[in-house]
Amino acid sequence: MVMRAALKVTEKSQKHLGETVTEPISVANIAMQLTDEELSPWLMYESSKKSSNMTCIKDFLAMLSCADNPSPAGRAASFVTFESAKVQVNFEIVTRRLKQRVLENITRERHGSEGVRIVRLLLEKGKMDEKQVGERVHWPLFH
Repeated sequence: MVMRAALKVTEKSQKHLGETVTEPISVANIAMQLTDEELSPWLMYESSKKSSNMTCIKDFLAMLSCADNPSPAGRAASFVTFESAKVQVNFEIVTRRLKQRVLENITRERHGSEGVRIVRLLLEKGKMDEKQVGERVHWPLFH
């Protein structure tokens, strides 16, 4: 819901399909798109007190920006950049993850979970021969 609202806010400012990130948008603009949505049931808070929608939106954005993982791997996986109440959606990362998900689903349908393990290994390491793949996945691939 929060991601959809962020994309809706940025629609008018997008001029080219090749843009890799959106223009910075405010959290308040996202909140205006979510006036009828109740977000607190989607998050678990320590206290039983109901959190405001603005707090929930900021928490969702923190998750999408991988704020809990400030490492290079975390930044590489984040869908949005969220700094000082401004948000930018990173289309490049979203596109890469969608493509990988489609590839993995097709591979799973045709070759099972073992095929998905091999695809992930090849995407991570690059070129490998049969012996190297077999050593990495720790089971015999070829008879």
